[in-house]
Amino acid sequence: MDSIDSAILIHCAEDFRSLKPLFQTIPKGTVYRHAKRLLQLGWLVREGRLYQCTDAGRRQLLAAQRGQQWNRLEVVYPPMKYLPTDVHRALVELALAAVICRQYETRSDRHPFFVVAGGTLRWKSSLGIFLCHALALDPGRHIVECASEAGKSLFVRRDAAGTVVYKRGLLDTPLIVLDEFQTAAPPVRAALMPLLSGRLVVPIENAQLTVRCVSLVLLNPGAQPTLEQRLGLSAPLIRRALVANLDAVVMPDMALTGETALVAARAQTPLTLSPPAKDCQVFDRRMIELLRAILTPDAAERVDLQMIVNLSTGMTAWLPDPAEAIAQVAHAVGILAQTMAWARPGWMEVLTDFSLNPQARPRTDLAGKDPRAHVPAESEASPSQIIALQIPKVRREPNLPDLTLSDALRGRLAWLAVETGRPVDEVLNLLFEVYVKWQGQPETVATLWKIVELARVLNRAHVEIDDLHGYLAAEATLRKHLCRFEDIPEALRLIECLMALPQSWSWTMAEAAIQGVAFLIKAGIEAPGVAKFLQRHQRFSELGFEEEEAEAVAEALVRAGAVGRQRTRVLNRLVALAGKIINAAELEQERMRLEHTVALLRGEQAHLEASVQQLKNQQDMFQPHVGQSAHVASATWESEK
Repeated sequence: MDSIDSAILIHCAEDFRSLKPLFQTIPKGTVYRHAKRLLQLGWLVREGRLYQCTDAGRRQLLAAQRGQQWNRLEVVYPPMKYLPTDVHRALVELALAAVICRQYETRSDRHPFFVVAGGTLRWKSSLGIFLCHALALDPGRHIVECASEAGKSLFVRRDAAGTVVYKRGLLDTPLIVLDEFQTAAPPVRAALMPLLSGRLVVPIENAQLTVRCVSLVLLNPGAQPTLEQRLGLSAPLIRRALVANLDAVVMPDMALTGETALVAARAQTPLTLSPPAKDCQVFDRRMIELLRAILTPDAAERVDLQMIVNLSTGMTAWLPDPAEAIAQVAHAVGILAQTMAWARPGWMEVLTDFSLNPQARPRTDLAGKDPRAHVPAESEASPSQIIALQIPKVRREPNLPDLTLSDALRGRLAWLAVETGRPVDEVLNLLFEVYVKWQGQPETVATLWKIVELARVLNRAHVEIDDLHGYLAAEATLRKHLCRFEDIPEALRLIECLMALPQSWSWTMAEAAIQGVAFLIKAGIEAPGVAKFLQRHQRFSELGFEEEEAEAVAEALVRAGAVGRQRTRVLNRLVALAGKIINAAELEQERMRLEHTVALLRGEQAHLEASVQQLKNQQDMFQPHVGQSAHVASATWESEK
């Protein structure tokens, strides 16, 4: 970005503005030439003759002003500079980090998949092709059209003995692109669930399967009110994913730039995968502070923050410095969050000040306060933000207590005096008053002792107020439903079972199903009995024999005294008798048909006999004339002779 680009972006940073005021210092042709380039990059958006800086443009402007470089991976893979938007670049960066995490098994879980949602012409399929070229994969094989798949064709199949007889080869490769995910049939979606579980090793009946491919899910979102309905994914699955909404991104002219990145990727040597240089798990506390400063509170519940920690470890394969790797991942996550309206205002300023130095002071210009203050690091935490859970050992003298103050205690008193803006004497009196007040509230002291006891059980030295509040709130919620924290693992197992269903369940469906299960349990009907009942019901339907008819037959047999073995004999007798009745009826019908045929034949015979008699009469009538004609003819012949 040069000075003219910077001047244009600063001029249009707040609202749609005309470029005419810039003509006083910059030639008109130069201004419009640079503005046209910024429009193609998606850093500016235009309405008529007015221009405004986009979110991508503001990020670029801030990075340029502070000397930040967010294009470090372009050195590793140069075609990334041609990607159409920052959102596509962020997806590629995070996907490459995720590939490293799975290929080198950084941990057994917390591996994300990626959801790219948007309409047509949003460079979704092209993104999958670009990643395939970067990883030396065949796009025709690794981009799977979900609508054309069936059953478990994307996963594994077993024979009757449980042996794996088929395994899709894509599971061992770095990437699989699931295109048009929303059109997949329910059995296909159920088969895809292990690919989206976030685990490296997934159980398959009596065996285990290692899934090394990173899943890139491409879909066109619906228009339903909730995110789960629009994406066709359950809330637990969304928490395991990184989601990008390309419909919220200002796209450049894809007719001009859409193929540039793909052409460059095809010509470029594929990436070489290397192991991570550093395990960033040791910095998880600092990273979670940073991520909570970037994401809104609601969004932080939607994203598994430990998943981002794992991606930071993978990013060290490309950026060995942990601070740079963490910042790069957080920058990409913030860009994706901005497309979902999950990012805090001013998150870029917080990110540019990020450091792993424990002495670094956080910024306080986000919403008027330090956005990371609610999750302080252990080395930075103030006594007002944490509750100490270790009781210091106090040395006691036989007669009088030792009133000598250590340097550490004097330092803490001095800090408290400065923090409260009061003299040390008043601070001590304040502490005494607080202690006396707490003595008058035994429940408060009892609560603190319970906290200390909990810390001893958990082997924790400190606990954050937000964590404690969340724990108590969760406990109260569970208590309302007559549950405890010990019930959560079983509930998670139930959720895993429900995820295997071919479609997402609503609460109405779940309640109806549970009521049905309760009925079966109360009635003493076990699962095999249910299967037999359904099979029998299906057989009745095939035979055209309803349950009401079967019940009527059974009641008739009881009324006739046909019970036990007698029932079988009666049924056999009824079947034989019914056969005879059916045969007799058929014979009677045949007899009547034959009689009708005989009557018809007799009528025809009488008609023929009458015709024969008439012909005989005619013959007798013409016989004399024949003799006379013969005599005349003979005489004539003699005379002529």
